[in-house]
Amino acid sequence: MLYADSVLLRFCKGKGLAVLWQGPVRTYRKEQGSLLVGNPEEVVEKVLLQSKELGGISRLTFQLDLAEAAMPREKLFVSIDLIGKEVNPALRAEVAVRS
Repeated sequence: MLYADSVLLRFCKGKGLAVLWQGPVRTYRKEQGSLLVGNPEEVVEKVLLQSKELGGISRLTFQLDLAEAAMPREKLFVSIDLIGKEVNPALRAEVAVRS
């Protein structure tokens, strides 16, 4: 099981929502789903795929309260750092190439 999956599972179980893990969370985690979970390259790939399918995305917001509830704060800060240092620059570079 991937670390991200274990975090989501722990969160769902901790909230008494283990049934969510069996259905919606697994669905949202897939390629076509709305959760952006994975390493920076996977997140960038998924954002670009969603942007293509939606006809473009002008803004992207990361809601990290789910992650904060399920993982140590230090790991959350690492995730925020990766968004700023790897995900954002990669998406900006891709937008620049396509413009």
